[in-house]
Amino acid sequence: GTPRLKTKSGYYLTANKKFVKKI
Repeated sequence: GTPRLKTKSGYYLTANKKFVKKI
Protein backbone atom coordinates (compact mmCIF):
# COMPACT_ATOMS: atom_id res chain seq x y z
CA GLY A 1 0.00 0.00 0.00
CA THR A 2 0.91 3.63 -0.25
CA PRO A 3 1.89 5.45 2.94
CA ARG A 4 -0.65 8.15 3.76
CA LEU A 5 -0.58 11.05 6.15
CA LYS A 6 -3.69 12.79 7.38
CA THR A 7 -3.32 16.51 7.85
CA LYS A 8 -5.29 18.81 10.11
CA SER A 9 -7.30 19.91 7.09
CA GLY A 10 -8.31 16.33 6.40
CA TYR A 11 -6.33 15.95 3.19
CA TYR A 12 -4.41 12.79 2.47
CA LEU A 13 -0.85 13.12 1.23
CA THR A 14 0.28 10.08 -0.69
CA ALA A 15 3.83 9.11 -1.56
CA ASN A 16 2.97 9.82 -5.19
CA LYS A 17 3.79 13.37 -6.21
CA LYS A 18 0.72 13.44 -8.44
CA PHE A 19 -1.56 13.26 -5.44
CA VAL A 20 0.47 15.42 -3.10
CA LYS A 21 -1.23 18.72 -2.39
CA LYS A 22 0.53 21.60 -0.69
CA ILE A 23 -1.42 23.18 2.13
